[in-house]
Amino acid sequence: MSMNEKPDSIFPYIEKTPFKLKSYQYKLEESSEKLSLAITNKYILAHSLPGIMIWVFLGSWFLSVTLIVPTILLKILYVALVFLVISFFIKLTMIASKNNHYHTIYFDKRFKNFIQKDNTKPHTHDKVKLSWSELHALQIVKLEIKRFQMNLITKEAKRLHISTYHNVDQLFKDAEIISQLLNIPIWMEGMEGLEMLKTK
Repeated sequence: MSMNEKPDSIFPYIEKTPFKLKSYQYKLEESSEKLSLAITNKYILAHSLPGIMIWVFLGSWFLSVTLIVPTILLKILYVALVFLVISFFIKLTMIASKNNHYHTIYFDKRFKNFIQKDNTKPHTHDKVKLSWSELHALQIVKLEIKRFQMNLITKEAKRLHISTYHNVDQLFKDAEIISQLLNIPIWMEGMEGLEMLKTK
């Protein structure tokens, strides 16, 4: 599919400026059943940092107890146990951060639906479910130097934010994959296509 699609009847009604919201960079993960946008480890780590620091502090305190452990073998076993327990709880902290701070976003290949759920509101029905036939285009908006926003355009001229990108090459790759999967065009706002963007 060409990256330079001509504007159509819906194009004039679409907002050309980026969403003003807190957004995260996702990475595509593909399986036979769906194409998912998974949050990157960088953002998971950033939001897990306070919890991780607490567990590291507790681990340091428990390790100080090795000074009173009588034998070398017991010291080694105790240190190993502390590291295993702390590593386990750090992993749980990162999983909890991932589940509580981000959106579940994926394209269901089996039923041809787009699903977006806000995990920050687990007790609400804040969920988007659209058939692929309702999706019209993929919009790329430049936020600032080397930072871009990817949005879905529906046939009702509405926008759905998907992800923010700092890596231009990854942006090209993901946009092409989604575009081909949904058989929809890519709209580059304020530019004449991806190759022009790549040189900026």
